[in-house]
Amino acid sequence: YNPEYGSFTRFPYTGLIDFDDGNQLGANTILDNNRGRIYFGVSSQIGWSGSRALFYSDEEKDTMISYDPGDSQDMLSVVFGAMDPEGNHWLLDYSGFYQLDTLDQLHRIISDAMQAFWQGEYVSGLSLDASGTLWFTTNRSRIFSYDPAGDRLKNWDVAFPLEGAMFNFRNALLPDGEGSIWITSQQGLLRFDHDKLTLEAFNPGSNDRILRDRCNALARDEFGNLWIGTESAGLLMYNPRDMLSSFVWDENDPSTITTGWTVRMAEDSKGGIWVATRGMGVNTCINRLDLENGTVEPHLYTEIGPDYDWDNLFGEITPGKLLVQSERQHKLLDLSNLSIKDTVISGISDSISLLNLYRDSRGNTWFCSYSGLY
Repeated sequence: YNPEYGSFTRFPYTGLIDFDDGNQLGANTILDNNRGRIYFGVSSQIGWSGSRALFYSDEEKDTMISYDPGDSQDMLSVVFGAMDPEGNHWLLDYSGFYQLDTLDQLHRIISDAMQAFWQGEYVSGLSLDASGTLWFTTNRSRIFSYDPAGDRLKNWDVAFPLEGAMFNFRNALLPDGEGSIWITSQQGLLRFDHDKLTLEAFNPGSNDRILRDRCNALARDEFGNLWIGTESAGLLMYNPRDMLSSFVWDENDPSTITTGWTVRMAEDSKGGIWVATRGMGVNTCINRLDLENGTVEPHLYTEIGPDYDWDNLFGEITPGKLLVQSERQHKLLDLSNLSIKDTVISGISDSISLLNLYRDSRGNTWFCSYSGLY
């Protein structure tokens, strides 16, 4: 899919693989090597094997190419794949575990520990954590970890929170980097804490169909939100952290944020948040929010500069100095002692009414006004 043009391009791949007809094939594994290749692993939905089950998209040639394993054993049916912290891809095939290294060379993992595992049990989900440990679930509702460096396989014997079948034919695992692994299941979303040896159902006390719906896919975005693909409840988003904190004026508490509209906000170089408030019939004020302690320091403008009626708060123009404007006069507010003094902005006269201030990544300061951009 090309988001720039809003169009799809179809790439048939039946000529790149070798499977009998009627296998109900799917490219269920997609891995990006971050060097111009995207690998696709094909598997049968009904458990049949084929050959040449791995191919890739070549960015330079803009085409699909069948992967040649060389002297390694041919890929029969690529069921799962994941990338470790060093950039190697780990592939689970019907013939065993493989590593596709950063040079795009395929190696079969010969493991005494894993060899004892392949006895009537199949992997239903697989992922890698930040340490390079492989985590996988099986059709027998078991959770395993495998340390490739030490060839150590561990079965995590934990009590399941719900009765009945748990893991899907395919389910997703997602380590969160904080000691837990999120796992999709036939009965909703599970959270496995391998430090506390607990396995919890997401909101287990709920009878809500959405929370108990079969989950199939998981992803985490850059803000830490967890996205959950379900069978019949749609796409769900869960934020494990508090999203909003409220600062509200309380006439009986002088330490709360001042009344009026919040008209401007600015952050200083030490992480302090400064909030300007004003409104009809109320004093214009400035507040400092301390996010670490969750406290507010309110200050009336008249306490800082009794001769000024402030119009705007813009931002930190130099470390420890906030630019403010009063009756079209530019001034600096010293944050160390909350004193104010006149200032001159080269090229911008006091008669120009400023609207906004922005500091870019190169250290340039931009001023927006009714008279243009400076």
